[in-house]
Amino acid sequence: MLDTITASAYKQLVRGHLEEIVAVEGPIEAQRLARLLASRFGLQRVQAQRQETILGCLPKNRRSRTVLGTFYWPEGMTPDDYTGYRRTPADGEKRRVTEIAPQEIGNAVLDVLRCDGSSPAVDVMQALNDVFGFNRTGREIRERYEQVLDLMARDGRLVRQGEVLALPAA
Repeated sequence: MLDTITASAYKQLVRGHLEEIVAVEGPIEAQRLARLLASRFGLQRVQAQRQETILGCLPKNRRSRTVLGTFYWPEGMTPDDYTGYRRTPADGEKRRVTEIAPQEIGNAVLDVLRCDGSSPAVDVMQALNDVFGFNRTGREIRERYEQVLDLMARDGRLVRQGEVLALPAA
């Protein structure tokens, strides 16, 4: 069926499944979205061309591309107005750090700083690990957190004072 996705009836069926996934998981990273859709149709892997075809079933205005990846957003939600984040339950399905939208990580950072006040970056990263279900801060996780922190500092959403992170003065 996914081989004939260009047929209008199949395209609508695929779009319906994509909408369901995005509504539950959004914001969701593009490869993860294509992989979850493909698994509904019994496929284990998704080649790049098939991924492009699958994701082409959703309107482009639901997609945001950043230097940290491509993410799809639920209907009526945009990266600019998103203020939430999803905790990963201990027994829940883990996402790779690259599958978590930078806005989601950023919102969790802001929540940590609102609760704990100014904190060393290493403590904030540990709190993020607790939120997103990571046991330790390996290289890939640390790099992603640092990239998000740098973007937030550049945008004025947080202040870096050496290794200490703080909310900007009101």
